[in-house]
Amino acid sequence: MLQLFTLSSLGRDFFNIKMLIIVLITIGLITLMTILTYALEHQVNQHQAPTWRYLAHGTEAVSVLVSMILLRQIFITLQMSN
Repeated sequence: MLQLFTLSSLGRDFFNIKMLIIVLITIGLITLMTILTYALEHQVNQHQAPTWRYLAHGTEAVSVLVSMILLRQIFITLQMSN
């Protein structure tokens, strides 16, 4: 049977505390990565040495990787606590 979404089921299914935590952490990580990227690009534009460019872009790649792993672990932890 087709179940229609009501306002209460919408609130119960989509607006729970776990989802809110994941959303806030995701927004925070994206904000931190954006700030890091702009700061590194500013430094790269000041220093023209190729070594500095590789180091800055490597740091950026590592920060994205760490953020993805952290977000994945948080999501798994919240899903296991059902």
